[in-house]
Amino acid sequence: EATLRVKECQALSQTGSIIEAASILERCFPRPRLRDGQIATNDFSTLQSLMLHGHLYMLSNRASDAIVQYRFALAKNPYAIEAVEQLAVLGCVDTAILELVDEAVENFAQERIASVKKSKKGNDTMQTGNDEEDKNQDDAKDNNSNELLIPVRDYVLAVTSLHRNQLHASHQHFSKLNNLFPDHPYILIQLAHIQQELGQILGSEQSYKRVRAIDPTWVEGMDKYAHLLFQLRMSRKNAFLLQQGGFLQYQYSCHGGRENSNNSMDKNNMGTCGVELELGQLCADLLDAEDKRPEPWVCLSLY
Repeated sequence: EATLRVKECQALSQTGSIIEAASILERCFPRPRLRDGQIATNDFSTLQSLMLHGHLYMLSNRASDAIVQYRFALAKNPYAIEAVEQLAVLGCVDTAILELVDEAVENFAQERIASVKKSKKGNDTMQTGNDEEDKNQDDAKDNNSNELLIPVRDYVLAVTSLHRNQLHASHQHFSKLNNLFPDHPYILIQLAHIQQELGQILGSEQSYKRVRAIDPTWVEGMDKYAHLLFQLRMSRKNAFLLQQGGFLQYQYSCHGGRENSNNSMDKNNMGTCGVELELGQLCADLLDAEDKRPEPWVCLSLY
């Protein structure tokens, strides 16, 4: 029944009945209060229901209630990076999120070890000589449980610093994540956005191109790539009109042109055409992939 209620709330939220969907979840998963007045999560709540409940609260401008739901979701599963991102958007500090992650990791590891020991109890009569070896293996798993979540902690620091507009710190954390996961499009697109904001146009362009090479149908954030290509095209046209003087050097230093500033008019014109071809291909790919989202139409308007 809980799964059906979650699906019903998803359908209602898609039709715009946000308050009704949130009220259904509140009735299905009531939050009991402890003796000290704190709110506890419902025993039957799932990660899906908690994330949906937090999303509905955000749509209803109930930020404090949304924070509670996302905190419960992160406590239930420390790998719920969507909850981490939403908590960062809502203004939670990185130390509070890291404490939730560490606590969830410890609980997650204890539950896993307890389940493994429980499953091995039935085999004690058949395997009596391997108790010490099994105990050592469980201890090793317990010690390695925190090491598995180091990228999650880096992601917490990267996202929270990004939403606090600390771009240099966020760039360092996302670069570290990119070294660990070099072919992850979401990390690459975030890194490209930060590089673009920092004025690292060539590096941002290369990151966008890597995303396009990994997944040509990736739509999220590609409107910023179209704006970057639009800037490059305008700088080529300015370079084509102004072939000498400090303005040309300024244009290429700010917009990071691919060609040398001393190139001839034909080469500058070829660079402009190349950018236009890339922008046109980006528009075509995004419109073929998803024409109901705003990003393809933003790209088309810039083209």
